[in-house]
Amino acid sequence: MDAKLIFPYEKTELLKWVALALMLGDHINKYLFNGYYEFLFNAGRICLPVFVFVLAANLSKASRPAYVRTIKRLFIFGVISSVPYYYLGTDLPLNVLFTLLIIVCVVFLIELKSYYAYASSAFVFTAGSAFVEFGWSATALGVTLFYLFKTGSKLLAILALIALSSLYFTNGNHYALLALPLIAFTPCFKVIPRFRWAFYTFYPVHLAALLVIRIPMAAAGYLFF
Repeated sequence: MDAKLIFPYEKTELLKWVALALMLGDHINKYLFNGYYEFLFNAGRICLPVFVFVLAANLSKASRPAYVRTIKRLFIFGVISSVPYYYLGTDLPLNVLFTLLIIVCVVFLIELKSYYAYASSAFVFTAGSAFVEFGWSATALGVTLFYLFKTGSKLLAILALIALSSLYFTNGNHYALLALPLIAFTPCFKVIPRFRWAFYTFYPVHLAALLVIRIPMAAAGYLFF
């Protein structure tokens, strides 16, 4: 077993904000311009791997009670986000907060280290991933990254790369792989101030804002090119 991989908080926090900016551009393109700008769609494929990377890095240093808190927060804000998400035209798959929720649930169950928990984690992985954005590839990426951070195993690094590459089947392209140089070359930068709930609140708020903006745009006929 190799040494653990540790990424400084300043790096993961800045990565989170970069991913949020890319996600916002992708969603503006998707919900207001019907995907007209391909470069925004392609840039948006980087978001999920970065979000999963940050989640796995933070979870690998967290205690079991922190897993439970994260599960509760992701579920609550995932449900709240489902309202504007639905009115923007999507019911399934469930939004990305539920994708992250499935990852945390699988890791939490595995870490209980019992036969029943292992079986439950397999069920959650298989069934839960079928109903969330980015599906099994995203869950596999999150779980392999979590244990990569815990152990530093080269095998897990290879499995994580395979999971990342398999996002091609959801995205239709390999732009998710650009998350690798972004993660590698993002500098450590202290984000001030730190808003603990920023990610959780940003997701439903930005969807609601896009829904409100979309209504007059649709009425004026500006959503189609």
